[in-house]
Amino acid sequence: MAIVQKVPRKLEEVLGPDGTDQFVDFLNVSFNTQKEDVVELVADKFERKLVEEISKAKIDIANVKGSLETQIANLDSKISKEIATQTRWILTAILGGATLISFFSFLGNFVKH
Repeated sequence: MAIVQKVPRKLEEVLGPDGTDQFVDFLNVSFNTQKEDVVELVADKFERKLVEEISKAKIDIANVKGSLETQIANLDSKISKEIATQTRWILTAILGGATLISFFSFLGNFVKH
């Protein structure tokens, strides 16, 4: 696509018809080359920024993952301790109940005789 399509009349008078066409072609090629260079530069900057942001995101994800793993390990430890405590209470209650039943059974037999 031609960027420059018309030149000022005074310049056209100085350059003449062939010179004007050549000058317009030169400007169009120059502007298109510059446009391509700018697009390439912007694309490169965008790519570098994207890589940088992805790297930061990966670090953040790794940090969150590590934090979650630590929290899960802590919860697992707490749950294990709670289960152990609860199991001790249940066993204590069962043994206590069995002891009381045995004691009352013995006492009942002792009182009958």
